Amino acid sequence: MNDEICINTDSLRIEKNFISIDDEVILQISNVSYISIIDPPRIKLRVWTLLLPVVGMILSAFKDINEHYLLIGIMLILGEVLYGVIILIANSGSEEKYLCINMNSGSSYTIFCKSERFLKKVIEVIEYCINNHSITNVKIDFDNCRVYNSPITIGKGNEVKNENRNI
Repeated sequence: MNDEICINTDSLRIEKNFISIDDEVILQISNVSYISIIDPPRIKLRVWTLLLPVVGMILSAFKDINEHYLLIGIMLILGEVLYGVIILIANSGSEEKYLCINMNSGSSYTIFCKSERFLKKVIEVIEYCINNHSITNVKIDFDNCRVYNSPITIGKGNEVKNENRNI
């Protein structure tokens, strides 16, 4: 059982032994198997996408029987070319990454972030919270790549805001 849940969130909270995501998903830190950074899923070509140009060429060959066959064949070929270009653009290399939280139960939770460097810092904060349960109220802001009330200083100290307020 490997259920993967893709979560669209802008923030994550860590309080004592729990990771809270938008107050909809709560994960117990002690049940986390491992955390990793993964590439966004790639769009794969389907078998039918390879058959459409062949069908288009065959239909185009029968243009003498009916002139509409040529038009349909050309539309199938052009549609397939357009689809191929869209897939190439969608699969082009980008900086975007996912934080993947895998649980002992086999479930997997993925969270999108624009910066791999920031995700490495998030993993470091979560690792610290796993090892030290007394730390509370850490907030991770994925939209702005900021960590609030972090138990550890990240980078040159200019990316952590310690605020004395409830999260």
